[in-house]
Amino acid sequence: THITAISHSGVMSYEEYMAAELQSEVLVEVYVQAHQSWWDNKITVYAADEDGGYYLYEMACSEEDAAKLTPGTKIRVHGYKGEWAGEIEIVDATFEFVDAQEWVAEPKDLTQYLGTEELIKYQNQAAIFSGLTVEAIEFKNGEPGDDIYVTVGYNGQSFSFCVERYLTGPETDLYKAVSALKAGDVVDIDGFLYWYQGVNTHITGVKKLEKVMTYAEYDAAEMDAKVIIEAYVQGKQSWWDNKATVYAQDKDGAYFMYEMACTEADYAKLEVGTKIRVTGNKTAWEGEVEIVDATFEILEAEKWVAEATDVTAL
Repeated sequence: THITAISHSGVMSYEEYMAAELQSEVLVEVYVQAHQSWWDNKITVYAADEDGGYYLYEMACSEEDAAKLTPGTKIRVHGYKGEWAGEIEIVDATFEFVDAQEWVAEPKDLTQYLGTEELIKYQNQAAIFSGLTVEAIEFKNGEPGDDIYVTVGYNGQSFSFCVERYLTGPETDLYKAVSALKAGDVVDIDGFLYWYQGVNTHITGVKKLEKVMTYAEYDAAEMDAKVIIEAYVQGKQSWWDNKATVYAQDKDGAYFMYEMACTEADYAKLEVGTKIRVTGNKTAWEGEVEIVDATFEILEAEKWVAEATDVTAL
């Protein structure tokens, strides 16, 4: 598993690696982010550097060395650039350990790129996808124990994700959590942006969310009911005492968040057009319907500002 004949000066940048022809010889230095199960002196590794992600398919590796491939470990990899069903990978690879400080990439929130041509640029990187709706859960070979095929919906489109059993097998909490999901559940998903005839993220984390309401559902909710909405900031009052009062809107209606919990740092991020998910309680004061006792999170999305409605006639 050790390179001896390749000059270290030939190490490629991520840009050079991506520009290389398929089947060409490549040499990269990367950091291990995770790996699948070791078997038959081979191991499949998810790796990254500061510029991109790499998929090292069935890299030659002893069982002893496999135990050392912990997240953050730096390795120098020699192999050949390959492609399978759209997935760019390094095959027929060998490696050596590089003495360096450990490094693990921060996952990128790529939700806004689902369904766009931009998404593939982040292939093999650690990713976050927020607010997805589960459409179907299917076990390979029809029953638990093998891969789980997860179909999710976002913005009217469907996408195929996967629980890879050799990465997160049936004994893991992740496998059990995904197995328990049902159509209609809303989830945030973490994973590596694998590609198989389109996005096929290998899931490493899942968080089941309470259902985000449409404006009609929010409007119909009883007073004092718990509500969860997603809307775009249109304006805000002055911050004070870790609270912010915010005017927000989606394409169907408007919301008033009264004294929502907010740090001063987060207040600065509540720019006009920013999308947020708000959890709180619906109430009314002197006829004003509002959300109180609220918390929020900022969502990755293109900014949107509503056109003013002329209500003079009303």
